Amino acid sequence: MHTPLLIALTATLTLGFVACATSDTADGAAAAFGAAEFSYNASLGRCMNAAGETGYNAVDFERIAATVDAECVDLSARVLSRDAAARDVDWRRVSFRGANLYATKFPPFNGPRRSDFSGADIRDACEEHNGEIIGVVDKHTKLGSNCVQTDGQARCAPFKSDDPNVTLPMGGCLKK
Repeated sequence: MHTPLLIALTATLTLGFVACATSDTADGAAAAFGAAEFSYNASLGRCMNAAGETGYNAVDFERIAATVDAECVDLSARVLSRDAAARDVDWRRVSFRGANLYATKFPPFNGPRRSDFSGADIRDACEEHNGEIIGVVDKHTKLGSNCVQTDGQARCAPFKSDDPNVTLPMGGCLKK
């Protein structure tokens, strides 16, 4: 038979171990990537480092997948479905503050839907299946003619055309 003291001691040790293991795992994942060099300055509308220089962070798909953060990353003109590491990222809720997404093609069924595009260049960016990307924008966000902005949100279709004979091509994104 177990004594109440032995049961209490076992429970305390077990709970203490679980709390430490959980905390160490979360801290370890965040520490593994460290702080990004450049961050989005909302008042100036550009990505800056501590020295006041402008620029972009290196593209690291593992970091983006783990942190859901692509702030100040240059993904311009990339077809993300062609990059094995990029296919592992759930792009639907990633923060793209200050990012260059000009003409970026997101993987089918995995385009940004609830993202933060504050200060980002999202002209001609689209998702390869239905073409649409959706997210929060600010006064510095560069929108294409294919985007409709209302109440701080933008919804960008694959393209906008006044020609009734133009239809969306298979693949979702307009090829220019």
